[in-house]
Amino acid sequence: MAAAVAVGLTLTWPLALHPEQLWSVRLPGPRPGLFGAPPASTFAGNDSLQTMHVNRVVIDNVRQLREPYLDLVSGAAGPEPLRTTSLDLPWTVVQAPLLPLVGLVAAYNWTLVLSSVLTVLCAFGLLRRHTRYPLLALAGALAYAFVPGRMFQLSLHFNAVMWWAFPAAAWSLEEMLEHHRSGTRWLAPGLWLVGVTLTVGLSGEYHHSLYLSGMIGFLVVWRLAAAVLRRTPVPLGPGVLALGAVAVTDAYVLGSFRWVFGGNVAGTNGRYEEVVRYAPRGLLTLVHKNLGELGEGLVYLGWPLALLALAGGVAVLVRRRAGPLPYAVLAVPVLFLTFGPAADLALQRALARVGLPHGLEPYRLLFDGFSFLKLQRVTARMLVLAALLLVLLAVVAVDGAAGWVARRWGPGRFGRVAPAAAALVLVLGTGLLLNDYRMFRAVLRPAETGNRVTVALQAAGDQAGPFLGLPVDGPTVPWNAASTYLASQTGRRTLNAYNQSPAPWLEARAATLDPLNRGRVDDAALAVLRATGTRQVVVIDEPHIYCCGEWRGVVDGLVASGNFRLVVDDPPFALLELVGPA
Repeated sequence: MAAAVAVGLTLTWPLALHPEQLWSVRLPGPRPGLFGAPPASTFAGNDSLQTMHVNRVVIDNVRQLREPYLDLVSGAAGPEPLRTTSLDLPWTVVQAPLLPLVGLVAAYNWTLVLSSVLTVLCAFGLLRRHTRYPLLALAGALAYAFVPGRMFQLSLHFNAVMWWAFPAAAWSLEEMLEHHRSGTRWLAPGLWLVGVTLTVGLSGEYHHSLYLSGMIGFLVVWRLAAAVLRRTPVPLGPGVLALGAVAVTDAYVLGSFRWVFGGNVAGTNGRYEEVVRYAPRGLLTLVHKNLGELGEGLVYLGWPLALLALAGGVAVLVRRRAGPLPYAVLAVPVLFLTFGPAADLALQRALARVGLPHGLEPYRLLFDGFSFLKLQRVTARMLVLAALLLVLLAVVAVDGAAGWVARRWGPGRFGRVAPAAAALVLVLGTGLLLNDYRMFRAVLRPAETGNRVTVALQAAGDQAGPFLGLPVDGPTVPWNAASTYLASQTGRRTLNAYNQSPAPWLEARAATLDPLNRGRVDDAALAVLRATGTRQVVVIDEPHIYCCGEWRGVVDGLVASGNFRLVVDDPPFALLELVGPA
């Protein structure tokens, strides 16, 4: 526990030292600011800002006994409210009491730190069952929790805070089956498994819920089949409990998804071109630092960990070790799904080399055949499971090697230090304990940038009506998150929305308001503002839209039109007010 906290705080040090500031990473490459850290003088919208907004909405809904899925803040003044399935459990429960004490940003940042610590602890619990050496289990847990892919996602996306659930579910499942096999009470670990599974489902992370269901379902069916083949007692009760939890969770996930999104989501999900765009560039991206498009193809683990995992997988298959064997088998389809189109291409090349027909595209066939895969634009998100399986196999390999050394040299000095030395090689050799900071650098920026504008918005109160944030774009564009975050910080509603609910009216409204993004005012845009009771407009220096001071030209253009007056100028925000009757 102490090591998990110490290392977790070390590798997420910006959050621990400055919890009140926004945290991001600066990616290497020609376009580091697109999804990484923006220029210091700007304020970029991204998914982390939207997560803060949604969490605030969920907490307020529960406090006021409203439907938790409602978003009454963004997309204001429309014919119907927007909804979201992202309840972000268990972290909204942690944030709720912290919000009035430390504020929105600090409450959110502490969930990032705590999720990292919890990921280490749960991974340690699982890996400890597969090695005789506690230090080796801790090394593997640290390697899993701080892979570069997770650290990148942690700075941007909600899904990284749920990595703890996968080792936690596998750990509780193994404990339940072991208790059943030994004839002792197995219900307690079974209830932990149910709790973990339901929590992930209720969190609203659609992909992680189905990844977890697939992992649990595979492991349970494997154990049931193995018991039948070996003619040992079949763990029917534990199996029914685990599969029942999966069924209930999936029913909730699919039901809530259909309730909120009508069975489909707006935007570019479901297009195979998007999968190709974001997928890892090739199978060697496990060992080469290739970020992929916008960093989303980052699955780098390093040569040492990959080779150790391969050695562990071979050893498990050859020796048919019952404990890790299902994980070794599961790693093959999981890696295939992680790479997606790159796996298809590798298979085609292999078939061509041996003179066989090479037009086969199994991932494409799966994508076209299963609605679940159709909604997965980013195959690399399955790294949450792929990394766990590879780390487990690497730990098994190192455990076997350390055990061999200890047996060969006996209880002497070298035999005693071999496990510790092997554990250090596993972590330090991959560079994961240091988060491989050669790839990207942590960056902090003040959450209260443009504080005079936020104070003015808050002082006006929601009785002043919603505000419009510029740039405004379609509701599936993440740059709107700068405005929704500002709304949650100030207790105001906003016309902007970053939401994938099918809402043609919201798309049409954004298109009508689009001229304002360029500092041009027309009658249609003014009519929308007046019809929605919107008198205040915040122009945000959003670096994905405005470059090199372009936002200042937007402010000047709106004021020069005679329809707006400048109220507060506090870069990267400027607050304008509509002139004339509402």
